[in-house]
Amino acid sequence: METNPAFVQTVLHNTQKALQHMPPLSLSPGSTDFSTFLSPNVLEEVDSFLVRITSCCSTPEVELTLLAFALARGSIAKVMSSLCTITDHLDTRYDASSLISSMASVRQNLLLKYGKPLQLTLQACDVKGKEDKSGPENLLVEPWTRDGKC
Repeated sequence: METNPAFVQTVLHNTQKALQHMPPLSLSPGSTDFSTFLSPNVLEEVDSFLVRITSCCSTPEVELTLLAFALARGSIAKVMSSLCTITDHLDTRYDASSLISSMASVRQNLLLKYGKPLQLTLQACDVKGKEDKSGPENLLVEPWTRDGKC
């Protein structure tokens, strides 16, 4: 890669262009958009190639490309590794607005698709009192005393 920087830039540009059309989690095994020709081995080779590019020519664009690929794969370990690399350059500006927007869009779509209201019910109440006010229905509304009674 050090001997042919034009090749690296071409591959990087094409990868960035492809990742613009791949939202986060689109390459994860559970995705409906997941392509069968992108086996885990192929994805691992792409990842290792991007890591090698990052090690030889670290720029904000390269680091964001690595992060976008990790997000597309849904790999928490790779996302954390990419974020650690980015935090090594806190004074550098990153143009990550489109990536953040894509992440927010995927999050919203998944919440709409799989989200359900969370209903909490009280199943039991460990109270010592035997009065009418010591039942589970009063646990959250009546003030407590020091001895655990409602």
